[in-house]
Amino acid sequence: MAESTGNMVVGFLLGLNHQRVVLVRKNHPAWQKGKLNGVGGHIEAGESPETAMVREFQEETGTVITGWEHYATMTGPNWRVYLFLAAGDLSGIEDTAAAHRMAGKAVEDILVKQVANLRYENTIGNIPWLVHLALDNGPGKPDWPIMIRYGLKQ
Repeated sequence: MAESTGNMVVGFLLGLNHQRVVLVRKNHPAWQKGKLNGVGGHIEAGESPETAMVREFQEETGTVITGWEHYATMTGPNWRVYLFLAAGDLSGIEDTAAAHRMAGKAVEDILVKQVANLRYENTIGNIPWLVHLALDNGPGKPDWPIMIRYGLKQ
């Protein structure tokens, strides 16, 4: 994450049974190329993290999802990432996203993966545990959002 700057959002849309999750196969930045990540991007000027999450998910997948729950915030020396979780019916989301991409409205592949099969070797390093963190705490828990700090010297 050290190469990122600014404020960003990342969301994990889970299936209704919480066994599958929507991810994006990244083309850029270079350090993420070919790896799976949550759907997201930069927060625009004057935009709230929640609004950015809805916008980014729609831009990348062609699907509007509302009801995102902010469950954690990661911070580093020059960046902040707001993490969101939502649940919904995933049927057809890969087809909708593929059509959206073919129409030139998105640049990366959207995939639905089994949560139990997430592996560090094919994801951005922290994705498996961030998804499991969301599931372990569960939406609506009073300790949300959690703060995760990177780059602190002890």
